[in-house]
Amino acid sequence: MKMNWEFKQTDQNTVPELTRQLGFNPVISRLLNNRSIYTLDAVQRFLRPSFKHLRPPFHLKGVEKATARIISALRKKEKILVFGDYDVDGITATFLMYRFLRSAGAQISYYIPHRITEGYGLKPDHISPYAVSKNINLIITVDCGSASHDAVFEAQKHGIDIIVTDHHEPPAELPEALAVINPKQRDCSAGLEDLAGVGVAFYLIISLRLRLRKIGFWQDRQEPNLKALCDLVALGTVADMVPMLNENRILTRAGLDVLQTGGNTGIRMLMQQCGLERHPIDSEDISFKLAPRLNAAGRIEHADAAMALLAADSPAQAAPLAEHLHQLNLKRRTMEKNILAGIDAQLTRHPLEAMKKIILLCSPDWHVGILGIVASRLVNRYACPVVILALEGDVAKGSARSVPGINLAHLFSVCSEHLISHGGHAMAAGLQIRTENIESFRNALEKKVDSITDREKAKPVLLIDGELSFKDISRTLIDEMELLKPFGEKNPAPLFVANNVRVLASKLLSGGHRRMSLGQTDGPVLQAIHFNPKAHAATLNLFKKIAYRLQLNRWNGQENIQLVIEDILI
Repeated sequence: MKMNWEFKQTDQNTVPELTRQLGFNPVISRLLNNRSIYTLDAVQRFLRPSFKHLRPPFHLKGVEKATARIISALRKKEKILVFGDYDVDGITATFLMYRFLRSAGAQISYYIPHRITEGYGLKPDHISPYAVSKNINLIITVDCGSASHDAVFEAQKHGIDIIVTDHHEPPAELPEALAVINPKQRDCSAGLEDLAGVGVAFYLIISLRLRLRKIGFWQDRQEPNLKALCDLVALGTVADMVPMLNENRILTRAGLDVLQTGGNTGIRMLMQQCGLERHPIDSEDISFKLAPRLNAAGRIEHADAAMALLAADSPAQAAPLAEHLHQLNLKRRTMEKNILAGIDAQLTRHPLEAMKKIILLCSPDWHVGILGIVASRLVNRYACPVVILALEGDVAKGSARSVPGINLAHLFSVCSEHLISHGGHAMAAGLQIRTENIESFRNALEKKVDSITDREKAKPVLLIDGELSFKDISRTLIDEMELLKPFGEKNPAPLFVANNVRVLASKLLSGGHRRMSLGQTDGPVLQAIHFNPKAHAATLNLFKKIAYRLQLNRWNGQENIQLVIEDILI
């Protein structure tokens, strides 16, 4: 679908002063301005994120009660179970909490449910018989638990305390757990609503370490270095696509530093498997290389395979585990490709379905573990919310992805009478529904979405930072742009426009990508890559305008400036 190009509105009055104060290229000042950063103090906090800028954990509702209960469990040698989720955010949060508590001498174990057979979240069956049979005294959920009312009630019957740490949109009524730490809950004034699940778990750990320090706990054992754990926090934060601002930016930058210099053995072997050990790693490497491999375990088999990698003690132990995740990811990609091909054929036969304001598709032939990725691909193509369901007898399970302006968590709540269960964020959610209710659910969704959107389906918007001609591109500019990293939600990689661009050389690569040498009337000839261009765009020799991102292409020990083309006008 064709995108609307929209230029960000720069406050030109602040650009010259920032340029003078920083001594950077004026383009950098404009990029900061486009991100609502206008003062030198704000610039320093943004460009040099530091742990000293982290907000304290003590304003998180429930954190003090949770901290006291965990310390009591440590003293009494009670058995603690960390219960997580099967995506990267949940896996990293689980191992983070497990590793910290193990270093504190806890009687600790972990449990991650199977995506297909158990589904998301803590359930009564996880209490009895599992936790009861293991003599668990305390359960700490990570990246889940805000809606686990029945499980909490079951735990109370058996004298098991539950601490919930989560970041998903909470229901109107929270479970009656010992403590609920969710920065999105009512009456929580911490200002940490953007944290990923692993970030919430990390904040509980900050509180724990401080309290244990005050009581002299670390006198007889090594006090954990929390920055050394930030590689896990960075993985989960980037993978969960939360806003890359404030605490998330601080923790991710710290985590990328750890990944660059050492960190978790399993992650290092996965980086080696991806070919990432020879150049600086950034958030895109996590998004497109590390996270898909870690996620593949929970999607295709069981997330325990990813946990085993994180827990590996040596490269020899980690190497085959990293290779196994790589193979699972290849299998996932093939399955995803096949599902998308079938959906494309279906929407070609029924074009009116693709023109609706929300698309709902279902099939008994789809693997439920792949549906979130498929939904994301379809959102990018059709610029509307997408719900994809795998039919399993009388029940369908699936995933949904949305567009800005349509909150899936709210949408599913107002249509919940048709659902067995649901949960998630504004932009991503999961659901279960009886097959007999799918059509009524579809009608309710369409009615609700119709009431909150324009009659014309809005085209996706490409937000442009400004015009940048080839003659103004330099290695120095790219080096200065590196300070804006890590990129992510609400801090995207800068997007520029160049006019009247000629194709001087061109080659189609495997996968349908087009590699080109591009030039303007003046300025250097630059290399470019256009991923999956439309058929007509793959043969053009002149573009009226291109929208592109700048990057360094590293290959065989060499670095070259490369444009990544996002869209074209002809």
